[in-house]
Amino acid sequence: MAVNAQNPANNADTGRARVIQLSGVLKSLDSVPLPYASVLISGTKYGVSSNMYGFFSIPVKEGDLIVFSFIGFHPVGFRVPQNNENNKLSITQFLAIDTQYLTEIEVNPWPSAAEFSYVFVHKYMPDDDLERALKNLDPALLQNLADNMGRDGRENSAAFFSQLQEANSRLGGQPYNPFFMTGPNGQIIPSVNFTKLYAYMQYLKRIKAKEKKK
Repeated sequence: MAVNAQNPANNADTGRARVIQLSGVLKSLDSVPLPYASVLISGTKYGVSSNMYGFFSIPVKEGDLIVFSFIGFHPVGFRVPQNNENNKLSITQFLAIDTQYLTEIEVNPWPSAAEFSYVFVHKYMPDDDLERALKNLDPALLQNLADNMGRDGRENSAAFFSQLQEANSRLGGQPYNPFFMTGPNGQIIPSVNFTKLYAYMQYLKRIKAKEKKK
C-alpha cells in the first residue's frame, strides 16, 4: 500500500489564503517619506498608520487589496500576490500629489457697488508727513503753546528773584543785594546762610593746616 507524506498540496486547508507580513515604506514621487499615512485592508476595518518615516507593517492575506492614502495625495491600491516564497513581503509604495483646481471666486469688499462707492467717497484719508509737519508749524498753534507753556526751575527762580528786586525798589528804593533781600512784606531775607558758610570756611582751614603739618 502506498503511503503519501502530508504536504500543503494534499492538505485540506490548501484552499485557504495564507497570512503573510506585509511591510514597506510610503513615499511621494520625489522620494519624500509620508508620515502617518493610512494603510487599510479593503473591505475590512483593519489597518495601520505609517510612522514618522513612512514605514508600516501589517499582517495580510494573499489576494487582499491594500489601500494606501494620505491627505493631498491620490490613494493607491496594492494587491497582495499569491504563492509568495515565504511569509514576508516588503514593498516601497509611491503616491502622487492630488492637485485640486478650484473655481474662480470674486471677492468684493462690500455687498454692492453702490455701498462701495459711498464708502470710497466718504473715506477719511489721514494726513501725510508733510501735511502733519505744516500743521505742527502753524504760527497760531506755536503762539498758543508758548503762551500756555509752564516754566522750568531756572525760569521760576529767575522770576522769583526778579519779583523780590522789584519789591525792594518799590518799598525803599534799595538796590538789589545778593546777600540780603527784602521780602514782599518788607522783611529782611538772607540769601546766604552765613552760619553754614562760616562752618564750611573753618573746615577748609583745618584741612589746609593738616596738609601743612604733613
